[in-house]
Amino acid sequence: MTAQESALRALRQAQALEEEGLAFYRQASQEATDPKTRQALADLARDEEDHLRLISYQLEAFRRGQGWSFQPAVPVPVMDLKAPLFPRGQDLKRALLQDTTDLQALSFGLDIETRSYALYTRAAAKSVVPEARAMYTFLASAERAHFEILMMRYEALAGPVGWQH
Repeated sequence: MTAQESALRALRQAQALEEEGLAFYRQASQEATDPKTRQALADLARDEEDHLRLISYQLEAFRRGQGWSFQPAVPVPVMDLKAPLFPRGQDLKRALLQDTTDLQALSFGLDIETRSYALYTRAAAKSVVPEARAMYTFLASAERAHFEILMMRYEALAGPVGWQH
């Protein structure tokens, strides 16, 4: 696999992940009953839109022949594209049934942000091109911030996790 093919593969994986995240957060924000949770999920959907624009811009740069500044091989984390991090289609509907609580949606979001963070940190660590590393580090940082937002909402609804009186 050439360096460009490897980079394009990583970017397409990131694009799919962000598209799935956007769909999840949009739907979850509509289903949430707590106003602050609804707003947090809507904000996360907007962040996923920004991430998608960043990735789409980089993909377009490759299509125009600009690529990264350097062209060494960009290692791509192995990922089963048939096992989405965010639910799709019927799985999305099952994840957000009428009786799904805000806590369940937040818990699901915490899980997918953890996985997204791991994907981007692995990609950043393996990237040999500074621009690629910077992009993946930015995305990992954003996913970490998403995790913290979701955890704050979770603790606000459920009480601090692990605290016992």
